[in-house]
Amino acid sequence: GSGDDEHILRKSFTEKGLEKAVQWRGRFSMETIKALVNESTILLDPVDASIANRAKSSFRVALALAYGLPIVTSSIGIRTAMIPSTFHVRFFAKPGDVSAYADKIVVLLQQQITHSDRALLQKAANHYTYSTLAQMYYNCIV
Repeated sequence: GSGDDEHILRKSFTEKGLEKAVQWRGRFSMETIKALVNESTILLDPVDASIANRAKSSFRVALALAYGLPIVTSSIGIRTAMIPSTFHVRFFAKPGDVSAYADKIVVLLQQQITHSDRALLQKAANHYTYSTLAQMYYNCIV
């Protein structure tokens, strides 16, 4: 994306000598997702702790899970339930703290997730498929 903190994040990466390790793609559409994700190492979902963010779903988290990619975000709203707890320490940065986000990204670039980690993330995505959610909803109303 191209959110409010992009310039601060760019500066943090430059200060760490990692400006060439990050590609800024701007906003994405459904038509461009597959190509962008296939070229990505880490997805970024920066959020603060506002009440609006607590209520929002996180499409980027669902996308990261489906593709088995690490994501740097914060423990806000549904994100804590969506991302398996084994990844919380590695993926969650302090909400609204650009330096904390940059630090998490740097560590993930230096210590990339394993093939089995990717499989675990993709397995977690199965909980949010239409067929699974439809059955859960059905069970609630019956």
